[in-house]
Amino acid sequence: MKAAFMTGVDMVEIRKVTEPGVDPEGALLRVEACGICGTDARTFFNGDPRAPAPWILGHEPVGVLEEVGPRAVLPPGIKKGDRVFLGSILTCGRCRFCMDGLQNLCDEHLLYGYDPYPGAYAEYAAVPPIAVKNLIPLPADPSGAGRRLWLATAARARSS
Repeated sequence: MKAAFMTGVDMVEIRKVTEPGVDPEGALLRVEACGICGTDARTFFNGDPRAPAPWILGHEPVGVLEEVGPRAVLPPGIKKGDRVFLGSILTCGRCRFCMDGLQNLCDEHLLYGYDPYPGAYAEYAAVPPIAVKNLIPLPADPSGAGRRLWLATAARARSS
């Protein structure tokens, strides 16, 4: 598969790499589109220790669930072959903040597309176990969904 690697500040390189493996509790996303968030842009132009070069950025992907690990617990109504959006804020679901509905304050808050989870500027992206609960179903016909995601993220990146 091909993936876009940030190889340094202001540098990107398309490389052929092995398709990511599927964690038994995770999944594999065939990426159809991935937004360019303001966070990705700032990292590309300024660097970020959470994205050590060479690194695959991209934390706002839309795609099709190509494979699902045998022990993955998908959100209700989602199954292999469905088109989904992967929400990038990764939380533990167990700490006091998560239990109180304040996931933004999670003790183990991480961001998909940053260390330790490579992102989705690639043909395929791993969905780690911590991210499976963030899968959001999308219509099977991407005619409007992909454009809306692209426009929303492009507007956000431009305003940053």
